[in-house]
Amino acid sequence: MRSINEAVIKNNNVFIKMDYNVGIDKGRVLNDYKIKASFSTIKDVYYKNPARIIIGSHLGRPKGHFDKSLSCLPIFDVLQKMIKEELKENLYFCKIEDYKGEKFVLLENLRFYPEEQKNLHTNTILSDFFKKYVDILIVDAFGVLHREEYSTCLTGKTPFAGNLVRNEYIIGKELLNDGVELIILGGSKIKDKVSILESLVPNCKSIFVLGALACSFLKYHYNVEVGKSKVEEDVAEMIERIYKLSNEHTVNIYLPQDYKVLQNGKYFLSEKIPKDGEVVDIGLKTIEQLEKVINKYESIFWNGPPGIFENFNSSAGSEALVKILAKKCKVVVGGGETSACVCRFGNVNDFFHVSTGGGAFLKLLGNEKLPGIDLLLNK
Repeated sequence: MRSINEAVIKNNNVFIKMDYNVGIDKGRVLNDYKIKASFSTIKDVYYKNPARIIIGSHLGRPKGHFDKSLSCLPIFDVLQKMIKEELKENLYFCKIEDYKGEKFVLLENLRFYPEEQKNLHTNTILSDFFKKYVDILIVDAFGVLHREEYSTCLTGKTPFAGNLVRNEYIIGKELLNDGVELIILGGSKIKDKVSILESLVPNCKSIFVLGALACSFLKYHYNVEVGKSKVEEDVAEMIERIYKLSNEHTVNIYLPQDYKVLQNGKYFLSEKIPKDGEVVDIGLKTIEQLEKVINKYESIFWNGPPGIFENFNSSAGSEALVKILAKKCKVVVGGGETSACVCRFGNVNDFFHVSTGGGAFLKLLGNEKLPGIDLLLNK
C-alpha cells in the first residue's frame, strides 16, 4: 500500500481526503474521535514542508447541494483549535469556489458538489479545483473507501494512504489472517454480517449474538416467540448457513438468557418475550453470562450494540459491555454505531482498536471489494 513516505510532498500542494462524518448538534461536534484519529497524518504532511495543505471531507448526505445543517464549519472549529495548539498555524475555511490559495485550509462539505458522488468527470468545480491546486493526493478517509467517490478514486491523481487508512487496513488484514477467539454481534441486520462470519468463523471459538439480531436467531432457528421485536424478513436461510458453518468448525453460538422488554409503555426484565412486548436491550443475567464468556478469551471482535444505547432505558447492556471489554488484551471494535457506543460509555484508548470505518471496515473483514483500497494497492 502506497504511504505518505513515498509521496513527494516538499513544495507541493497536498490534498488530504478525510472522513470527518461526525455527529453535529446545535453547531457543535458531538464526538471528535475521527478528527483526533486523523491528526497524525496532518502532522506528518506538515513536517514534510508542503507548499499548501488542503483538507476535504464530507458530512452527512446533502445530495449535491448546500445544506446549512451539514456545513463542515463545526468541524473547522475543532480542527482549527488542534492545529493552533499543535502546529502554531492558522487554519482557513471556505467553499471550493472561494479558495484563494491559502496555505492551510479546510474546504466546505465535498458532497455539496454533485460530482463528488455522481461520477461527473470534466468541467466541474471539483475537477477544475484538482487540476489547478492539487499536486499530491493523500487519502485518509477510510470510512468511504468502499465507495467510488470523485475525491478518492476519480481525480486521476495517484493516491497515497494516510496513517489512519494504513492502520485500519493492517489491523483488518491481521484479524482475517490470525483469526479471533470470540465474535460479539449485535445490532439488527444479519445481511450485513454474513460475509464477516464466513470470513472469521473458521478461525474462531465462539459467537455471542445480541440485540435485535438475537431475536432473528430465536425466531428462525428455534421458532421462539419474539413479540413485536425487530426481526429481518427472509433471513432464515442465512441464519441456518451460520449454524451449519459454526457446527463444521465446532464454534459455540450463545444467545441472551434474558431481556429488557418494552410493553405497553413500561420497561421490565424478562426471560421470555411476551407477544405484545419488544426487546430493547439485554438483561442482567445476560450481562453476567457475557462477562463469563468474555473472560475465557484474549482476542475479541465486537460489532453491533446489544440494545438501543441512545435511550437511557435501553442502554444498560451497552454500557456494561463496554466496561467489561475495556482493557482486555485484544479487542477490535468495528461498525459506526459500535464505535459510537464505545465513545459514549468508555474510552477508545482502553481498546486495542476502535475502527473509524463503519461499513468500510466490515466490508474489509468480509473480503468484499473496496475501490479506494484497490487504488492504494495498485489494483
